[in-house]
Amino acid sequence: MKDYIKHFLFGILCCATLVLTAQNKDIDKGKEILAKAMAEKDNAKSGELVTKARELLMKGGLKSPQISELLGNAYLEKKDFTRAASSFSAAGKEERKVGFKKLAYLQLEDAFATTDPKMEAKTLRAAMSAFTKADALAEGSRAAGDKYYDKGQIDNALVYYIQADAKDKIEKVATDYKAKGDDIKAAETYLLAKNENGYKSAGDIYFAKKDYERAFDAYYNGKITEGLIKYANQLLASGKTEEGEQMFGKVAEAYINKDDKASVLKMAEEQLKKNNFNLATTLFDKAGEDVKANKYRAYTKVMEFSFDEAKTLLEANGEASLANAITTNMKFLSPLANCNYTLDEIKKAEPQIDYSTDESGNRTANKADVQALETYYKTSKDAIVGELYKVSANVSKISDPELKNLMRLRFLKYQATGKVLNPESFAIKLQKPQVSFKDAIL
Repeated sequence: MKDYIKHFLFGILCCATLVLTAQNKDIDKGKEILAKAMAEKDNAKSGELVTKARELLMKGGLKSPQISELLGNAYLEKKDFTRAASSFSAAGKEERKVGFKKLAYLQLEDAFATTDPKMEAKTLRAAMSAFTKADALAEGSRAAGDKYYDKGQIDNALVYYIQADAKDKIEKVATDYKAKGDDIKAAETYLLAKNENGYKSAGDIYFAKKDYERAFDAYYNGKITEGLIKYANQLLASGKTEEGEQMFGKVAEAYINKDDKASVLKMAEEQLKKNNFNLATTLFDKAGEDVKANKYRAYTKVMEFSFDEAKTLLEANGEASLANAITTNMKFLSPLANCNYTLDEIKKAEPQIDYSTDESGNRTANKADVQALETYYKTSKDAIVGELYKVSANVSKISDPELKNLMRLRFLKYQATGKVLNPESFAIKLQKPQVSFKDAIL
């Protein structure tokens, strides 16, 4: 019985081997005929051979998608792209992608090998279509961009790099524009990269050209805190104090959201060095440093001549010394508050100067406005000097050094103070006959 089973199984194995051998022969024969079909120049005969090859391949056990893949590759070698595409369309899912990608790269090469612009465009469209069917449009777009870039056609290259979202390549094109001196196009291209370096580079270009609004947009969209700080400082420098301080507040919030309290404190300390106590207060508030925030909030109130509020803050903060100094020196502080009011009113009434800006960002003042300002200060000069002399007399009598320094800083906001008075001691530096209208400008 056991011998019978052995002989039976051996017989089955032999039959299977014979069938497999026969199938392999059919496949080999089918491939051989397929090769002949590709070499045949007569289309009718070639078609007949393909049909015969199909029959043999199917007889050899290959499924229709497998046969379609073989046909597609055969047509590719023949550079019959139309039939190759048709064959790959019927192949298996993954094989179809591989086939279309091979087809796409061959078409891409052909597109850039021709000297006919119309043929280039047509073949390139076909290549992109094949890349899409291969689920590789980004890869194909990048490759097409590289082809254009190598030809020196960076505008065309950029179109495909954008389609590929090839950020590194987009930045490279932007760098090329900048090297050619086309800064605006460079900035616009950097923005297309939509990454940190792109936003920063664009912002820096706009900032250098004094196009501060576009610089801000770039820095803000890219969350470039370094750039936003630079923009905020520019606002302060141009007299837009409220806007500048608001911008610093936004930057501080961005740092806090990143758990970077140290950077906010650093910003606050930098503002203290500039004696910008109001902004330092805002930044210390953002960082949660209440004691420091209240101290410099009190300083701000002193410099605003809001002495009662300042004393309340100082006492609550445990700084009774300065609070007591305010009380002791009120007979000097009250006249200083009056001087500040008078100088502020003169400053508010000064004629405004309009400016025109050229393409390079250079500003030119309106001559009539400049003349009006000169006339105004020639008329106001004596009144200004008289007030500054009162400032000198009262500041010098303040007994507390800290309080005296705060008053000194307050009045140095007027340009005329540092010219008519010694900026350190506040002693009178220029006598009335020596003061020109330019010295008196606030």
